[in-house]
Amino acid sequence: MENWIASPLEIDDFLIDSFRDLREDLDNGNFSEAMLKSMQFGCKGYKRNRNPFCLTELFLHQHPEEVCFLLSTLVKNDIRSYFEIGVESGGFLFLVDSFIRVFNSNYDSCGGIDKTTDHPYLEKYLNEYISKKSNDFKILNGNCFGHTPEKKYDFLFIDNNIRKVENMLNCFNLYLPHVNKIIGFHDINDPKMAAQGTVAELEKIYRVERFCNSSAGIGLVFINEEKS
Repeated sequence: MENWIASPLEIDDFLIDSFRDLREDLDNGNFSEAMLKSMQFGCKGYKRNRNPFCLTELFLHQHPEEVCFLLSTLVKNDIRSYFEIGVESGGFLFLVDSFIRVFNSNYDSCGGIDKTTDHPYLEKYLNEYISKKSNDFKILNGNCFGHTPEKKYDFLFIDNNIRKVENMLNCFNLYLPHVNKIIGFHDINDPKMAAQGTVAELEKIYRVERFCNSSAGIGLVFINEEKS
């Protein structure tokens, strides 16, 4: 399976089958460990030294262990809808969308936004993928400062390469009224990115969970759990 090149539809079918196989492990409390062993993530930068069987066309930048812990958290918190800021190639959005569809029978919708939607991967396959997903899956052209979501999402993931904490906090506050449960950030371990300082500031107010198995890291802010 190494270097397998597939369209999003083939990947989606593979992901859905794999996620279904993991339901028993979820019930047994072995979800994250089982997923890491059985899933074939497309992890840019981790293919050779971390995960030899990658879905290379997903172009994920997230570390596989961090992704596993993130997805298990989505299950525990009954996440039914998802929006991503900074879609880029769309691989992580495709992954989370497939996951929620399998693990939550009350799936609502997924979507994302990026200032450029001309990545070759998206350009080649996006229409086909959205056609399969119907009207509950959308990717928009733009950025967080010029977009107001039409609805509220359970989970928002911000991966938009902002370098100033002030700007990232503005992005957070703009979307806060449109999120029901969790706002996540990528690159919280990277001192060059604003996500690190932003999560540190938000942790003074909200409960935060961190998954840091790489120089990037993922942080989750639970917006309904304010500190006293």
